[in-house]
Amino acid sequence: MNEIDFMRAANCSAADGDTWFPLFVSAFEEFGITDRLDRAMIIGLSSSETDRFRKLSETFNYSSGALRREFGTRFSPYQAAMLGFQMLEKEIPLERQIAIANLAYGGRMGNGAREGYTYRARGVLPIRGKKVYKEASELVGVDFVAAPDSVADPRLAVRIACAMFTARSCSGIEATIEVVERLQLDPHDEKDTRRGLAVRRARAELPK
Repeated sequence: MNEIDFMRAANCSAADGDTWFPLFVSAFEEFGITDRLDRAMIIGLSSSETDRFRKLSETFNYSSGALRREFGTRFSPYQAAMLGFQMLEKEIPLERQIAIANLAYGGRMGNGAREGYTYRARGVLPIRGKKVYKEASELVGVDFVAAPDSVADPRLAVRIACAMFTARSCSGIEATIEVVERLQLDPHDEKDTRRGLAVRRARAELPK
């Protein structure tokens, strides 16, 4: 695989290729990912999940209706109205984003009640929740529980993605939606799973 192949798989710019291609090559070698289709899947999904490597950390800019649709009963109508977008807001202030994340993810996925924002989704194949952060720490040899923001560091994010891919045996072109769910770790929206599978199929014929 060369940089042109990478750009094709990721559907990204030359500048992004210059930045990200060597990181993926290094991680593929480190974690023994040699199959061209597996490499294509990881690259394609990573680009899709991060809007071509632009967004490596989850944000919580939701309308009140979107909060209810996305997280269901974790938000009462009153909580959704108070925490979602208010009139004339272009972005929800950090303190309300923290409150949203803690309601959405607190008390599950290994998180304490106030750890939802701390262990929000980060990375190129985003990981979410303290339990998965601990798993990534063991696989990569970096304490992500103590330094959660480092999951969004490009080099570490790619290493985590490849380590998780290998550890969870998500290989093979005949992977089903369930396998893609395992790779994406904690999808909470069916359309994310369908999109990921579509990206994999679209990029599956990456040249050697």
